[in-house]
Amino acid sequence: MIQQMGQEIVHQESIKDLGRQSRLWKHDEVCEVLKYNKGTDDVEGIILNLDALTEDLCLSSDTLAKMANVRFLKIHKVRYWDEYKFNLYLPHGLKSLSNKLRYLRWDGFCLESLSSNFCAEQLVELHISLSKVKRLWDGVQDLSNLKTIRLHDLPELIEIPDLSMARKLEHISLLDCISLCELHPSIVSLPNLKIMGLFRCSKIEILKVHSKCLRILVAYDCSSLKEFSITSKEMVCLNLRKTTISALPSSIWNNGKFSDLHLTVSNNLERLSKEGGMGSITTLNHSECMKHNAWNMPFSQPLHHNFGNLSFLETLWPWF
Repeated sequence: MIQQMGQEIVHQESIKDLGRQSRLWKHDEVCEVLKYNKGTDDVEGIILNLDALTEDLCLSSDTLAKMANVRFLKIHKVRYWDEYKFNLYLPHGLKSLSNKLRYLRWDGFCLESLSSNFCAEQLVELHISLSKVKRLWDGVQDLSNLKTIRLHDLPELIEIPDLSMARKLEHISLLDCISLCELHPSIVSLPNLKIMGLFRCSKIEILKVHSKCLRILVAYDCSSLKEFSITSKEMVCLNLRKTTISALPSSIWNNGKFSDLHLTVSNNLERLSKEGGMGSITTLNHSECMKHNAWNMPFSQPLHHNFGNLSFLETLWPWF
């Protein structure tokens, strides 16, 4: 109710001149401002639901450039997995985006990269999904406020930019980036990175993470991943399901906080429990690990006789 009241107050700011409203979220009004290039410096926030489009929406190259004070830009699909019926296009390219952007989500972004003069100095969250983007930008950006990056369903992405200036980055998630062969070296040593998720990034072969704050690392279904190391003493959860990792670094067992381990048959590990640090593990998911002889015993023998150093184990996900 309070939110609706606030929205109505904002809506009345300039009802006769939509391009001067500070926030645009009503679908028809957003489309009118974008389609007819009516935006002004008064606009600070835009939300566009792509699922509600009844036709393709084509923008002039300077449509977003004219709204230089936009801090929040969300162009998204609510029904994420449904196919696109219509989309937003930039047939003449993208001149620029606001330098004041703090939140940017753009599903179905139609270009191969963001504008060449894109400035991310104020950016806190970046979400690019369902796009043919190949790279985000060139060179090194001042990313001093960036905390979250989500790059999902980008099958043509070939490069992650230099993130060495993203000293506050806490969360990075890469999903179905199937052309990405490696991560930029700057990513794996970010000082405040807490969560890294790689999902079905099938060409990444090597992952060496040296961020001291990392708590959760997921490399799920990264089918080419064969070399792996990590040095964080804050690690809580490690998921290497459907990778080809055959050995775990001994350093992770020296971490008393490490509690969740997820593996599958493709890991083909031979031994776990002789590592002294495994006493901290409370959850072990070895789903489908039919070849995984973690306790140096055939699976025909009762598992509960052979937990070795797993003295705090609370949850054991079965292999069958």
